[in-house]
Amino acid sequence: QGLVKRVTRWVIEIISPALIDSRCHLLPPNQSIRHFRSGISGLSNISGTEHAQIAAILVGLSNGFRPSRAMLLNLEIEPQRARDLGAQLVQSVRAMMDFLYAAQCAEHTESSLRYLDAKLLEFHTHKTVFLELAATEHFNYPKLHWLSHYSEAVRQFGSTDNTNTQATERLHIDYAKQAYVATNRKDEMPQMTKWIERKEKMFQLQAFLELRTSICMRDHRWFPRSFIRDLQTTTTKHPSVHRFLSVDDVQVSYKASDFDM
Repeated sequence: QGLVKRVTRWVIEIISPALIDSRCHLLPPNQSIRHFRSGISGLSNISGTEHAQIAAILVGLSNGFRPSRAMLLNLEIEPQRARDLGAQLVQSVRAMMDFLYAAQCAEHTESSLRYLDAKLLEFHTHKTVFLELAATEHFNYPKLHWLSHYSEAVRQFGSTDNTNTQATERLHIDYAKQAYVATNRKDEMPQMTKWIERKEKMFQLQAFLELRTSICMRDHRWFPRSFIRDLQTTTTKHPSVHRFLSVDDVQVSYKASDFDM
């Protein structure tokens, strides 16, 4: 979804939102393709199903592009380069869509993996059109980089028909939503960072204590019994001293130098 969303955004930036929405409206109704009558430039909170429906028409929407004279002058592009830019845009979008559709196969062979690598190479060959037309400033995106490891990952771990992103989506609750709730909603980023840092330290301490306790319980010969007993936290039902203690007595008798009123 992330790659479809990014390529769609680049195409809309190049062709213009008004023209893209007009092309969506003019597409003839089809039984297997969704008809976006109001266009796609104004969509928000797009679902995975809608991304797949946009990917089905994205190559057609990008076809026939010719940069205007104002765009050529603004971007300092030679006029004879205009026709090549339109063809290069279609080739790059088509290569990316071919890669994404082929990557969803439930079974892969060596020929299908070579096809994936060829389509990815084709995209990287023609992707400079997005830089020339000022749709993006760079291609330093983790999801785009990960495509270069896709075929090798399939060779090692098999097809991706059972792969999903639920684990990373679940971490969004632990590291974003819960951290935000713990703040006062003002300048929340430093507070969220400190909250997560403290929570991780607590987890590390808990894991360390559990490890030491398990080692002591498993092989108690290497540790004195008093050490094992000190690791176990218990609460008494009745006080050991039946009288009032002063602060000085607590500090001296129980070696609690930090204890204070």
